[in-house]
Amino acid sequence: QKGKIIYIHLFKAPDGNAILLPDAKMKIKQVKLFGGNTPVKYTKQKDGISISTEGITVNDPDTVIMVEVG
Repeated sequence: QKGKIIYIHLFKAPDGNAILLPDAKMKIKQVKLFGGNTPVKYTKQKDGISISTEGITVNDPDTVIMVEVG
């Protein structure tokens, strides 16, 4: 994390095509792929934030998802 941006590095596609950030109180402004403006779907759940990785191709060395909090 740097400032209000959390960087999630994917080295392989996660099981179930989702990543769970366990802080349910976090306020999300936007989630997108690093290096572009491609939005990434997410849903707020009682146990955290679920970020969908469906349709995201993991490239070498890694693929980065940026989560902007506010």
